[in-house]
Amino acid sequence: MLTSNVSLSKIQYQFKDLESRLKNIFTIEIKDPDTELVKMLLVKQFSMRQLSVESRVIDYIAKNIDRNYDEIVKVSRLLEFYCFEKKKNITIPFVSEIGLKKDMKQKKIN
Repeated sequence: MLTSNVSLSKIQYQFKDLESRLKNIFTIEIKDPDTELVKMLLVKQFSMRQLSVESRVIDYIAKNIDRNYDEIVKVSRLLEFYCFEKKKNITIPFVSEIGLKKDMKQKKIN
């Protein structure tokens, strides 16, 4: 399995043999998730963390985060951390208080 941010057909190869082999392999592109998939992945992440989050809160989070797989995991970890730290349920005011977009790059939760 190979992963790349650049299409294999756009890479310049030094060896023609390698170039011909790589151009003939099956490739797929994994795009960022749409809103519905973001919601489903958030539900799954919260479920794995045994957190109950209302659907309207899931909708709010999905509309206010970047649409990529890493962000979904980061947000769920961040909210889990603060949920237990502050001993509060995950609600829209709670999510707004924590902040998602701007602060995600600054807050690091393992």
